[in-house]
Amino acid sequence: MSKREHRRFTAEQKLEILKEADQPGVTVSEVCRRHALAVSVFYRWRAVAQGGSAIDVTKSCPTFHFPDRPMQFPEMRVSY
Repeated sequence: MSKREHRRFTAEQKLEILKEADQPGVTVSEVCRRHALAVSVFYRWRAVAQGGSAIDVTKSCPTFHFPDRPMQFPEMRVSY
């Protein structure tokens, strides 16, 4: 994938990737390598998820909770 090609992950995919890294014995680096994802992007998603957002993740997506906050992602678009 070149630098100009961008993938878009759905909120459900982001939640699954974040949950994957939360499993015992699994490192963030290995999850990011598996999904061809920059570690900085992972931590940005996690910060957004912990901070919450104004939109709800679809009902079909299982919820994963940090101690006091549900994970939710706003629609993110990047333009160059």
